[in-house]
Amino acid sequence: MTDTSESWREQGENMGLNEETARIELYCNYRDKETWQEEADVENYSSLNKYLRDMINLGRVYRKEGTQGRQDADDRVQELEAQIETLQRELANQEPETIGPDVVDNALIETLLGEQYQTVEEILEQLTANENLQANLKKPVEDALYDLAGDGRAEYQEGWGWRLGGEQ
Repeated sequence: MTDTSESWREQGENMGLNEETARIELYCNYRDKETWQEEADVENYSSLNKYLRDMINLGRVYRKEGTQGRQDADDRVQELEAQIETLQRELANQEPETIGPDVVDNALIETLLGEQYQTVEEILEQLTANENLQANLKKPVEDALYDLAGDGRAEYQEGWGWRLGGEQ
């Protein structure tokens, strides 16, 4: 059924609609309409029309402000990536100082080698189980844990051990 503007206005007035009200025809998949109606019902909209109007207005806001929000997010991502690069450079400069020949030496590695060939990963696995290495690492690890606890970044619970501290 095709309505002319005049007949629609007359019908709208008879239905109690404002004279500024205009009719829009919308065609969609039945499943979409059912989904929209269910959403409108859940949100307690009095009509599908009001629900769709609100969704269109929300889409406008998102389109208008969402673009700026994405730009802000992109800028923040770039800032964070720059910070990551800086921290990685600092870490790379610190690693040689924290892990040195006093922790792992040729004699220790030689004790782990045998008749069979081993990958570096296999040797590392043996190292972590090695009591001599654990003994050498225990004091520096404890010192680091106490430093973190002193800064409020770690905490100790008797019987449980250590965890990250501060507000979680």
